[in-house]
This record gives sequence, C-alpha cells and structure tokens, in this order.
Amino acid sequence: MNVSDLSKRLSIEILPVYFLKGQDAFMQKKAYGIFANLADGDFAEFNLTYFEDASDISGIIGTVNTSPVFSDRRVVIVKSLEGLDENGKSKLENYLQNPADFSVLVLTDDLLSKEEFFKKESPVHKLYRYGDVVDVSGADDASFARMIGERASETGNSIESKAIARIAEYTGRDMTRAMNETEKLCAYAGGERITADMVDALVTPDTEYKTYELSDALSTGDNRKALSVLASLLENGESAGAVLASLSSQYRRLFETRISPLSVEELAKVFNVRPGAIRIAKNICARYTQVELKKAVDALHGLEYAFKSGRMEESQALYEAFAILLKKR
Repeated sequence: MNVSDLSKRLSIEILPVYFLKGQDAFMQKKAYGIFANLADGDFAEFNLTYFEDASDISGIIGTVNTSPVFSDRRVVIVKSLEGLDENGKSKLENYLQNPADFSVLVLTDDLLSKEEFFKKESPVHKLYRYGDVVDVSGADDASFARMIGERASETGNSIESKAIARIAEYTGRDMTRAMNETEKLCAYAGGERITADMVDALVTPDTEYKTYELSDALSTGDNRKALSVLASLLENGESAGAVLASLSSQYRRLFETRISPLSVEELAKVFNVRPGAIRIAKNICARYTQVELKKAVDALHGLEYAFKSGRMEESQALYEAFAILLKKR
C-alpha cells in the first residue's frame, strides 16, 4: 500500500498495527499526519504519542496498552526502528500477537537504505504479518506528479508536465528535496507557469543525474561534454571518491540492464528508480557490447578498491577511470 491509498484504506478499516517501510522523510511525515488524525482532536495531546526510535520498547508497549483518555483510540507513532535489539524484537512480537484493540501502533521500518530497498529483506520483515505495510520509500510517477502539481496550485502557480519530469530527474524523486525545490520554484514564478527552463536555471541536478549525463557523453564519445560534466560535479563539491563510486555504480547498472531479461518496470523496482531512469540506461548500454561493459565494471571496481585501500589517491583513481572510459569510443 502507498501513502496515497492510506486515507481511503483507513476510512474502511483501522488495524491495530502498521509498518511504514522506507526512508523518504517527506512520505514518512505525510503518513504520520494521516495517522495522527485518527486521534480525537479535542484530546489528541493525551492520546497521540511519538517515539523517536525503538530503544525504549517497554515504554512503547506500555503506552499502547494504556487506555485512551476520553476517546475511543490511542495512536502511538515510532519514527524509527533503530535501537530495536533481539530482546526488544521478542517483546514487540509478543505484543503484536495480541495488540490492544483501542490503540494504533505505527512502526517506521527505516532499517533499509534506498539502495537496499528492493534487494534485501528488512531485519524485521517477519513481523510484517502482524500488520499492514505502507510504502514510504518514495512516490511513483503518478503520485509524484500529482503532489508537485498540487503544491504549485496551492501557492497560486501552475506547472507544466515537462517541468515536473525535470524535477523528478534532477532530484532522483527524493520527495523532501523535490518539495523544497518546488517551493523555491513557486516563489520565483510568482503566480506564473513554472517551466522546464525555470527548473534548469534554479535546480541543481543531483549526483546520480549528473552521472547519467557523464556516462551518456562517454558512451557517445562526446569527450568535451564528459569533461564538462566531470568538472561541474567536482566544482559543486563532490569528492573524487564520491564521483568514482557513483560512476562505478552507474556502470554496474548499465551492465545489469544490458544482460537482464527483466522489463523496464521490473528493473526499476530492482534498482529502486523510476522507469524513465531505466529507459535512459537501456539507451546508453545499447552503445556497448556486454564484454565492453563487463570490462568497464571490473576496471572501475578495481580502481575504487585501490583508493579505498589506500594504494592510490582518490583523484588519481578517478582520472584513471575516466581515461579508461574515454578510450572506449
């Protein structure tokens, strides 16, 4: 279930336990607001409790087992499962097997990073069977476009679809950053229509998008553009090591996309990116043979290891990687 479905689902049935799975702070906050509204407005301060993490599991369980004050429902929101040790997990599972029928316990499972989200199971995934799971890892294309459009409208602006797509590309669909950039664009537009040109002028693309630009230029032999994108990344404060790591990750994705039989949508879930990012990757990887991509991946991995192990300066490793990739065309 996505956050966009949450209000409708709660209007039909309210369960005693929910897991929010993911690390997108904006989507987490949006879900918290929806759950908080379940507490009686007049007595919410008595029946709505937040815990920053799960280190005090006894306190959390004690709170959900406390009858609500002048209300039918108590809401307890745990903002992170950090601090939940094996003993705490056992105590939590005991509660989940027989939860209080007058409380709603919301557990934020933020134990998996964005990169790990579709690749491995959460350490607490076995507890999911006791409740409903809400995806707060980000927004899909439709939800992203709707939320950006709604925010522009709320501030008296409108926004063209190309501008929304550009915001998604430049922010990697990180909703917190996307909404902050939208606020900036709305203030700049001053009631006018927000265009893709405005996004280009005001929004700095994140490292992942810049790395796409870099690998695209390298794949076509456009050395001038590749050097320009590299210079831009370094001038914007990215370390040589971070650029190398991003480039290495990008070429691994290109290689896996090149050899995978999965569809665009399936690959997007595997890599936790929007389908458009996979389409771009497919276009780029088609310019290489599988053997060329495998050699590039191995070379980048070796150079990344060389600087991490101290055998090579990170700037030297980056420029050697760049020289190898430039020789590909």
